[in-house]
Amino acid sequence: MENQNYIDLSWSFTSNTKIIHKWDQIPYYAQGTLVWRGQKIDLKIKEYRTDFGKERIISFRYKNRNYQYGVAKWKWSGGHFGSPLPEIKSETHFLEINSGMHFLSFEDKAKNPEINPEKEELIFEFSNTTEVIMFEPPAEKEAPYFNPKTNEITLCDFKDASVAFDIFACFLNGSLIVDYWRLGSSTEDEYQLIVSGEHLERLFQEFKIENQDQAKLLIGLGNSFSGKDCYNRIKEFLTYKQIEFSQLACR
Repeated sequence: MENQNYIDLSWSFTSNTKIIHKWDQIPYYAQGTLVWRGQKIDLKIKEYRTDFGKERIISFRYKNRNYQYGVAKWKWSGGHFGSPLPEIKSETHFLEINSGMHFLSFEDKAKNPEINPEKEELIFEFSNTTEVIMFEPPAEKEAPYFNPKTNEITLCDFKDASVAFDIFACFLNGSLIVDYWRLGSSTEDEYQLIVSGEHLERLFQEFKIENQDQAKLLIGLGNSFSGKDCYNRIKEFLTYKQIEFSQLACR
């Protein structure tokens, strides 16, 4: 059992086919059960601060499967992790799910747009539970692991039956190295992104890190960019901030 007190989810109707739940505090822990067109969906929301920002995790249990979708925010940037949002549908309708900063919404939509929603009855029902809904850990990754002995952080360590990823960042000879390795069923790729020493000052400034503390920068990268797509998102960030880098194909 998680050592947190969860409040009940409360919903507001923005139309007869759309509901929204909002919150404006951190930390925040809430849970409840939504029934949409007879289909039960257990929900849990938790948002909390970390040493370098905050994380929001929305958990779903639908048709005996667990889903967790997370967003991590570190200073200006952030990243997504966990499983994709569940696809919830009936024979005639589907449920559109939207999540943003401090809100979660569900909208009932017809597969055939000619269906008149005014004729529908009791699309959504709600209930609460006295027990904390338990879910499995996020499907994609664990939290980024920083090894202080090697001054290296693991950004992604993922493996399933079809693909494996190993992405890490470290400092070598005064340069920041982000190493990307992917092994597929018939292909193997490895690249390195390199920010040389003369361009690192801009990076420390962007992360508001004093004294060019390499460990704090690596931890900051992990909190902002971890996950299977982190390599490309780091490249996008550097390009957007006009911080020079090079890329090396290792295979």
